[in-house]
Amino acid sequence: MPSIAAILHQEIPIAFPEEYFMTDGKKEKLIKLGADVLADAILKLADQEKSADRIVTRLLAEPNENIRRYKAGLAGLKRRRSFIDWRASHDYRRKLESILDDLKEGDPEPCVGVELVLEFYKADSSIIERCDDSGGFIDHIFNYYAKELFVDFASRCDDKVALVDTVLDVISEDEYGVRSVLVDCAVEYLHEMQIRRMISHFQALAERESGDRDERRWPRLVKSLSRQIKDARFYEETVRSDGDMPSGKQCVDIARVYMESGDDHTALMWLEKAKEENGFFEADRDELLMIIHGRLGNTEEQEELAWKQFRQYRTVDRLSALLAIVGEDKRVEVLDGETGIIMSDFHLSYSDVQFLIDVGRIDDAERYLLGRAGHIDGDHYVSLTPLVKTMEKHDRFLIVSVLYRALLDSILDKKRYKAYGIGVRYLKKLDTHAEKISDWGRFEEHTSFVERLRREHGRKSSFWEKYEG
Repeated sequence: MPSIAAILHQEIPIAFPEEYFMTDGKKEKLIKLGADVLADAILKLADQEKSADRIVTRLLAEPNENIRRYKAGLAGLKRRRSFIDWRASHDYRRKLESILDDLKEGDPEPCVGVELVLEFYKADSSIIERCDDSGGFIDHIFNYYAKELFVDFASRCDDKVALVDTVLDVISEDEYGVRSVLVDCAVEYLHEMQIRRMISHFQALAERESGDRDERRWPRLVKSLSRQIKDARFYEETVRSDGDMPSGKQCVDIARVYMESGDDHTALMWLEKAKEENGFFEADRDELLMIIHGRLGNTEEQEELAWKQFRQYRTVDRLSALLAIVGEDKRVEVLDGETGIIMSDFHLSYSDVQFLIDVGRIDDAERYLLGRAGHIDGDHYVSLTPLVKTMEKHDRFLIVSVLYRALLDSILDKKRYKAYGIGVRYLKKLDTHAEKISDWGRFEEHTSFVERLRREHGRKSSFWEKYEG
């Protein structure tokens, strides 16, 4: 019988916030209460919550009982006829996890465990067709939860020949695309010899079967396996099998595999080919170039890349990466130069102003925003909200007022009725901050701003009732 401490390790999805169970020291305090107190509390919880009751039942059951419960749960999934909408998909995911946990606690002989997990994958049509998985909860079960359980059993299964045959049989039908994950993690449970056998099998299927779906599917699995065993040349041959020059993205993919296999010079050659074509893969290419130039000791090329990445999107992390190359002693020099570049560009960049704040240049950030006040758009509330809170914290009330006005104008102009309560809060903050501003400069004073609001939005009675009430 498992200990009370083991029961405490179980995830019990009840109505308490997750932080309740994660508080520092709480676990130790509970253990000190003693087994009897905890047993009573857990049984009471199990009586109130079905999920907790399943956990307790699983912990107290014999292994073969848990396996029977797994099989029964799987059979129930196949019999299900009702449809689960997106709102209930998270609870459905919990149920699927619970079924797989029954198998995990049952701890069957590894090769038997493989067969049982694969039965779950074979039930993919019953699971997926009867659920709206807009949130990706069910897809996560196949790609991570069930996969990890499969790898655990498969890595301990001694009959690798039979294991390969079984996986190939399951992969032969993959209508919903969730079974291929069993191939994508092959290196975690197979030796290179078995993986090459799988490669040969998929190559034969690619030659024998036709159709757009099959033409993409089998080569993809071959590439996945060749990358796992770090056979970069074979990966390259697979990509180039159609006879055309690889695209820029494919060049980056080939370079990545060469890099992972330790051939940095060939990887660099392929990345140079990708330079001829710009695309959404450019960030991946530059990331690989940074690693490879670092390995090869190409300091100048690495520094050039670091500057390029930093100026594309200035962040503290990219600054640290740059300073790691040019020297930490250049920090002030770099920040002074970049601040000058940022301030001289009249284009408004919310990421640049956030960068100035993150490196402690609040005065520059304030001047930057005040100088571009006419370009501040309240519709960008995701970017503006953290900025206004930071400026408020530093008592920069003029720019705080400018930002709150932009947010309020957006709410009223777009008639966002559900946000009127937030807008009222903004206006009350503006009332308070106005008393602390002695010089409005070129900006409209608060009294005039409120009068303009009433003229332009006087008919929005629900807003003004909230404000005045």
